[in-house]
Amino acid sequence: WRLPHLAGGKHFAPGLPVLHVIAYSELSHEKSSALLEQIKPDLIMGDEISALRNFETSRVRRMRRFMASHPDTHFCGWDATITSDSIEDFWHLLAWGLDVNLHAH
Repeated sequence: WRLPHLAGGKHFAPGLPVLHVIAYSELSHEKSSALLEQIKPDLIMGDEISALRNFETSRVRRMRRFMASHPDTHFCGWDATITSDSIEDFWHLLAWGLDVNLHAH
């Protein structure tokens, strides 16, 4: 097994990827506005992505800016209850997962 390093962990072996675990609440704080730019992930995996469905929250605005400026970043996520009303709740999450450029439309 080639497991990634956990960011901030004790052990480090050259050549292995680094796994950053970030809470949605961290993305909501202004002090974390450059966090995604600092990490520059090539893949963002979201658990309980209903936390990203409100298009106007600070965490989603940060994700939108990052995904727009880093089109090679992949996105995947899962949630048991992603919507409460309609596809409008999560269309941007589908676009990120399908590598659709939101600014082209």
